[in-house]
Amino acid sequence: MDCAANFVKVATEETREAGLANNSFFIADIQTEDLRGPYDFLFARFGTMFLNAPVAALRDMRDALRSGGFDYQLFGLQKDVRSLKCRS
Repeated sequence: MDCAANFVKVATEETREAGLANNSFFIADIQTEDLRGPYDFLFARFGTMFLNAPVAALRDMRDALRSGGFDYQLFGLQKDVRSLKCRS
């Protein structure tokens, strides 16, 4: 989910090209809109840096996770996030 349609478009295209089907992307504002959970995994890169209400957004993200779900927030500069390995 992102509020920028071009980011959602690129993510959708790249995952389709990679043959990944267990994901979804949509346009929304994390601060004000339904996150359509529950999710097993949430990933955010610089996801809360530019928000007017970061605490509310983080709370909404937590609430959108299923019990035992995993939330990964990345705030540093990582050249290629696709190389990250995450385990819950």
